[in-house]
Amino acid sequence: PDTALPRTGGYVVMSDSFSMHVFKDSFKKIFELDQHGYLKMGFNCRTEVHTSRELRCAGAVGAASSLKKQGPSVSEVQIGEAGTSAWSVGAMDPNTAIAFFFDMAKTQQGVAPPKQAYVQFVTQYQHASGRKRLRVSTFSHRYSHDKMELSAGFDQEATAVLMARYAVWKTESSDQADVLKWLDKKPFQ
Repeated sequence: PDTALPRTGGYVVMSDSFSMHVFKDSFKKIFELDQHGYLKMGFNCRTEVHTSRELRCAGAVGAASSLKKQGPSVSEVQIGEAGTSAWSVGAMDPNTAIAFFFDMAKTQQGVAPPKQAYVQFVTQYQHASGRKRLRVSTFSHRYSHDKMELSAGFDQEATAVLMARYAVWKTESSDQADVLKWLDKKPFQ
């Protein structure tokens, strides 16, 4: 749903009153300070994804809002906040998790697939000290048709988490029974 909570990274604390220990402990944890006395948060965050030619970003699922930035890294496939290569996040803390989904760009017939693809995340945010921070993370992925080579780098736990997030997102717009059938057909080996 288009509500503030899933798009802003807000918190929900289920408690009968503000004086309950559950509320107080949660509040303390949210506003925990680092060793320098600053909140463990970044504010007004912006994340951009840059990919090599053969890879496209299909979207993001999590507390992020699309900035509707078009470009060569944007996929035609749409998952979550899609159709963009940049997202805004109101606040990030060490527990913030956003799932990014990628797909292969269509290649011309007869063209050999590339051996490696690259993804770069560029994240800017304002630190609790008031200073701007820029974090750049780049990683590469090797392509292979060899099942043994693929299985060596396959992370079943990460796959389960991503598929769970994708399924939860799908239930917002599809019938739950259809989503369960869809999940049952997906291989996780």
